[in-house]
Amino acid sequence: MEQLWFDDAWEVEERIKFASYSTIYFYSGPQKSVPYYRPINDSSFYFFINFFSGVPNGVGAEIASLIEQYNHHRKELEWVLPFDLEQLPVFEIDEKNKDRKPTAIYSLNRELGRLYLTFERSTEMGVYDMTNDFALIEKSGFKHKSFYPSYNAKNISLIDFGQDIFGLLYYKGLSEAATASRKESDPGNFPFMDASLYQFILINDGVQQSEEIAFPAGSDPRAEILSLPNSRLLLRDKYTGDVEPVFHTYSIYELKAR
Repeated sequence: MEQLWFDDAWEVEERIKFASYSTIYFYSGPQKSVPYYRPINDSSFYFFINFFSGVPNGVGAEIASLIEQYNHHRKELEWVLPFDLEQLPVFEIDEKNKDRKPTAIYSLNRELGRLYLTFERSTEMGVYDMTNDFALIEKSGFKHKSFYPSYNAKNISLIDFGQDIFGLLYYKGLSEAATASRKESDPGNFPFMDASLYQFILINDGVQQSEEIAFPAGSDPRAEILSLPNSRLLLRDKYTGDVEPVFHTYSIYELKAR
């Protein structure tokens, strides 16, 4: 319920208090950065209150928009990006939570003022102009090589590699029978921690590439994924020890054309 804005010397420049419609609790530590953007040639800023990629925000049908954001010009909260099915990427309805909005998976390009949006169970990506009332620019479709909702399959992360190249990381999931079989031989086995069940779909200039890319076997797919310049990713190495580690190691991967 409070946002601190720091200057270059790490002195508090502004302390913003707000009363959000919904409150989100992160129990696994601060893995999400503050989603913010600045309008072009404007010194003001906007940041999302309830809208984090891959995090359900609890907003229901009573709200006609997806994003609650802080408007620095008005010094108040506002709702943006109308929940209009014709303007949004297609998505599968969650039968267990029909009254809630779908969980968003997105990436921001602050330089261009663009929001690249899909959902956990979607086969489409929409591009929106954040500097023009989140107007829809275009939508493009994609297909998963292996994606079964009954296996708890879902999109995990949308990564902007630059030069209009995107990587959609998704979890293929596992059937109940296969999950039970794994549990019998290894009670501590959890499918969502298995790197082999994660794949990258590559989308170049709105066109899906023919081959998917396997998630690195030595990395933890449930840990933070940090985009770096020049089409690179920082991924946490998988820890295989028996006691809680004092620190983690990381590896950097680069996307290259064959």
